[in-house]
Amino acid sequence: MNGNPFEGIHEPVFTPEEVQELFEQLGVREFEDVRRLEDERGLYLWDIAIPGEDGGTEEYSYMRGGRYPEGQASITAIHKVFYDKDGTPIGGQSVAKYIEGEWILTLPTPPRLSSITRQEAYEIWINQQNE
Repeated sequence: MNGNPFEGIHEPVFTPEEVQELFEQLGVREFEDVRRLEDERGLYLWDIAIPGEDGGTEEYSYMRGGRYPEGQASITAIHKVFYDKDGTPIGGQSVAKYIEGEWILTLPTPPRLSSITRQEAYEIWINQQNE
């Protein structure tokens, strides 16, 4: 191996239904599809968005471990990013990781974006970076 963490990754392929079930376990019931991409093996990237009451957005991104034109991931995971009403990212975190054959939910997630201020979201994000 040449030190490339993405070489030889053979993550299992989850169906859209399985990934949607994970979104539901994370408390996501209604969402807008942002993009859903597949390769010869199946689903590898699925981004969804949940509009907030204050104009901000929460985005969840599922990516199968591997290297793709849109990016790369050393493991299969779901990440969550908060955007303010101007579309600026103001925080984020990993919320689920597929490790050694099982999904690990890396909760708790912060309160929904619509229920916190931009400053509170920033402070949550800063605290997570220091953990």
